[in-house]
Amino acid sequence: TETKSQRLRDTMLRVLQQATRLSGRRLNARTITQYSRAHEWCNWENGTATIGITDYAQDELGELTYVELPEVGQTFSAGDDLIPMESVKTAAVVFAPCPGTITEVNTALDDEPKLLNDDPENAGWIVKMKYDAEPEGLLGLEEYKAFVAEEQAKKE
Repeated sequence: TETKSQRLRDTMLRVLQQATRLSGRRLNARTITQYSRAHEWCNWENGTATIGITDYAQDELGELTYVELPEVGQTFSAGDDLIPMESVKTAAVVFAPCPGTITEVNTALDDEPKLLNDDPENAGWIVKMKYDAEPEGLLGLEEYKAFVAEEQAKKE
């Protein structure tokens, strides 16, 4: 049987591996990436937010089988249910990080929702939206890594 310290060590190793993947993302100088406590990432650039789920989220959800994309032109308030999704384990919702209007959806997800598992923070982006107000309550990369580590420690 595994001891508690072995499980904690394994959990911390997994967090570090995920954090390494997160920190390896290349962003141009005008792009700001932030993370929500619901495990969504948002790239903010020139009035547009690109939104997706984090590697941690896809790992927790398991294989994604369905994503309901919103319509281009649809508007949302901060905190609204933005994208319902289903996996082999559960159903989940991506929340709108800020008020805005959908300008583009990743239609590749209609036929291949597994992109969210295979490449959640690049090819698996979900929507782009023109935002009406600055986001509140989002985390920077280091804050998000610490938040994930705390969440995983609570599971032990």
